[in-house]
Amino acid sequence: MNTSHDEIRALLVLAAAGVLEPVEQRRVDEHAAVCEECSAELAALASLARGIRSLSTPVIPQGLAARTQARLRARQGAAREERVSGAIVLFLALFAWTITLLPLLVSGVLGNTLVLWGVGLGDPLVLLGGSTLLAWLTGGVTVLVLMRRPRREWRVS
Repeated sequence: MNTSHDEIRALLVLAAAGVLEPVEQRRVDEHAAVCEECSAELAALASLARGIRSLSTPVIPQGLAARTQARLRARQGAAREERVSGAIVLFLALFAWTITLLPLLVSGVLGNTLVLWGVGLGDPLVLLGGSTLLAWLTGGVTVLVLMRRPRREWRVS
């Protein structure tokens, strides 16, 4: 098989559908006149194309576009809300880590020089207790923020 034959075979489907430019269509027709294999395939494809063209156009149900758009809006709204909730959780998690690590940084810089009610704030147990307390408080704030945040029901009507 030569390159010209392979090029024509690639155009057979388009020729059968009648979408080729006149120059290309004439080239395919001339080749099909001398090549039995391409002629047979072109005839089969042309018959198939005629059969497809004879089919009736499907009727789109009324309201399909509106229902599809409503579903898309619902999915986009739910995805947007999920992104915002994720951003809030991320911010509060970073805040909790900052609050947890801040006493360690302060004690590293100031040592045990900070004293409150007779307790050295650089004491490891005080740091652990304070960090834990602040982390729990931040977790509680996270829950409250996410619970009190107005949520929209994203349903398709």
